[in-house]
Amino acid sequence: MKASSPKSYRLHGLTKRCLGPNYDVHGWQPRLLSAAEATFDFRTLTVKALRPSLFEIRNHYSPAASVAKNTTQLVAFGVNSPDIDKEPIGFLLASIAHNTNEEDSQWESGLSILSLAVKKPWRRQAVASSLLEASIQFANSNGLTGCCIDQPTTTDFASALENLFSEEKGWRLSSESVIFTLDCSTSGIIELQKRFQLASLHQQRQWGWHVEQYPSVLTPALKSRLLDPNIPKWARPIDLRQFPESDQVSPKHCRILRVENDVVGWLIAYHAGEDLIRYGTIWVDHLWQKRGGLVALLTDAVQAAHYPEVYSGSIDLTSSFKYKRGCCTYARENIAMRKFSEKHFRPVSAHWVEIARKTLRLKA
Repeated sequence: MKASSPKSYRLHGLTKRCLGPNYDVHGWQPRLLSAAEATFDFRTLTVKALRPSLFEIRNHYSPAASVAKNTTQLVAFGVNSPDIDKEPIGFLLASIAHNTNEEDSQWESGLSILSLAVKKPWRRQAVASSLLEASIQFANSNGLTGCCIDQPTTTDFASALENLFSEEKGWRLSSESVIFTLDCSTSGIIELQKRFQLASLHQQRQWGWHVEQYPSVLTPALKSRLLDPNIPKWARPIDLRQFPESDQVSPKHCRILRVENDVVGWLIAYHAGEDLIRYGTIWVDHLWQKRGGLVALLTDAVQAAHYPEVYSGSIDLTSSFKYKRGCCTYARENIAMRKFSEKHFRPVSAHWVEIARKTLRLKA
């Protein structure tokens, strides 16, 4: 039997009373899904990049107090159509993790919403609101202290998401960022990389800086920058020893920019997928931005990650993995990176999305 459309249900006058006592105030019945349900029944309601992780979903949760710092658990919620076919029509995927964001220290263990989707015929009927409310209720009942989402602001669904995660509903803007993806096999990226290499070579000869691998143990010079009050929190360097494998930091692709004994810039890279590397924190002191430092860091890291067979830098890339794609995230406050990316990367990027991180403080 083919599932009836939402409109036919309205015409037949189905209400919460008709649908059953367990439906929420919107008339839907979101439920916590098992890994099997999420993987086989609801998988088409999330992006392909997240589908392999559906096998890791749990339909229960260990109390927040027992979860080790920097570990994550995945949970998912689903909604089926209220007919005999029980068609999967709505899906929310979230991870439970310890908050490591210094900019938003109001919550410790929280629910991070990774994906939220509703099938087209069932949209604008509070299915998404129902899923969101179920996830918040789950977080509250399990002692979590916050929820967050990286909300796209430049997509076709931007207005709907803004309504869901509005300030009136308790969500607040924590930070803004830009994410763009590059397909490094395309001619546009290859030509851009060649131009960057030539420019870096010229600037290096003129100004004498050096690009080096990020140290596994903080040097005195890098430690002083970590404690520098003039460096914004979002731009501070990190101690690689404090980041477990679950955070997927890629030390081989992290870089520092050195001038004599001083560290004047750094780039932190993360393994983000099967063939995807993410360039995260990128910082270069203002003086050295004008002297080619930003181009140098990006050029060296990109060449090592995507074109190791022709890498000409100082890092040993023996048995290095070759990434096909790269993505970059940066805070909107990072003016230098924003201008640079708008000019050079946006015209050749495969995807370009502006993100607003929203957070919701839950009752302790």
